[in-house]
This record gives sequence, structure tokens and C-alpha cells, in this order.
Amino acid sequence: MKKAILVVIGAGLLYLFGQLLYRALASDETRIGWLLDDVARGFNKCRAGLTVEGFSEEFREKTAHKTRAELRRVLAYLFMTHRHPESKEFRFRVKIEGVRITFPDPPKSTAQATLRAVFHYLRKKEFEPVWTVEIDAKLENGPNGWKVVSSTHQGVDGKRPF
Repeated sequence: MKKAILVVIGAGLLYLFGQLLYRALASDETRIGWLLDDVARGFNKCRAGLTVEGFSEEFREKTAHKTRAELRRVLAYLFMTHRHPESKEFRFRVKIEGVRITFPDPPKSTAQATLRAVFHYLRKKEFEPVWTVEIDAKLENGPNGWKVVSSTHQGVDGKRPF
């Protein structure tokens, strides 16, 4: 019995060490991909703090003229007010598609990401795409890892629902 417990603990520690090693050796492109996935995951979970965690304190959304703090307030309002009347489920989801990341030549601690965000709206019991937006984001790698420092966006399809 003790041997089985030690094997399980050893396997768990080996898994954790492997995950730490994987994250430590990940490329900048992979790290930026994780950051963008985390932003979308925060939005889909209705967590304003998690959504803007990947943005620097100096972040500026140049199309909407919003700072990081203003964006967080807008998201908090959106998360509280756009709920399905019966289920109370948040009515929007976002899916990130077509991420392209480029680095300057010679490489610096900056990057440019271009992606599409497809916003889905809950109608009855199904989420339907309602707005697709092309986003250009500038990122910097600082002491806390990669962060989005500025972005612009342009609608590609549909109408902005919020």
C-alpha cells in the first residue's frame, strides 16, 4: 500500500516537473498564443480581471480609445447586464481564430499579433456568430512576461452587438 502511494506521488511530481519544464522551454510564439487564449478564456468565463490580465498597465485600445482600466469597467458592466433571462448565462462567447505572430528583425522584446475574434450570441439555447473583428495587437515582453500594450480593431462581418 505504501509503495502504491509513493508511486502515485512520484508520478504526480514527475508530471508537475514536466509541465514546468515545458513552460520554461516554450517559444515566445507559444507564450503569446497562451496569453491570447487566456484573454478569450477570461471573457468566456465573465471574469473582467482575467480578461485584462494579459494587458499591460499602459494598454491603449486605439480604435475605441480605451485604457486597460476603462476596458475592465466596460467588461464588468457587460458581464453583469447581458445575461439570458431564464438561465442567467452570459449571452456572449468569443473564439480566437487565425492568429499570426510576427517579430521584428533583428529580434527585440516586441511582437505584433493579428487575429480574428468571432463573437457569438446566445439565442434560445444556441450560440450564433454575430460579429467578427480583425485585431492588430502590439505586445512587449517585460518582467511579467508578454503583455498586450496596444491594439486596434476593425469589424469584418456582422454588427457589433454591445
